[in-house]
Amino acid sequence: MKIIQGIQLYDIEVESNKDKADAIGIENFPCFIVMNDEKIVLKTTELSDVQAFFGQLVP
Repeated sequence: MKIIQGIQLYDIEVESNKDKADAIGIENFPCFIVMNDEKIVLKTTELSDVQAFFGQLVP
C-alpha cells in the first residue's frame, strides 16, 4: 500500500480549494476521503471510520 498524494482543503474561501471540494462532493468538514486508483472508496467525517477501514486491510 502506498500514498500517491494527499491534499488539504482547509480554507474553502480560496477559490481553487472550493472548486476541488465541489468536484468531489465535500459538503461537511472535516472530511476524510480514501481513494484507490479508480474511485473514492470511503468518504466520512469520522476519523474512526478511516481507522476501521484501514484496519480491515492491514492485520
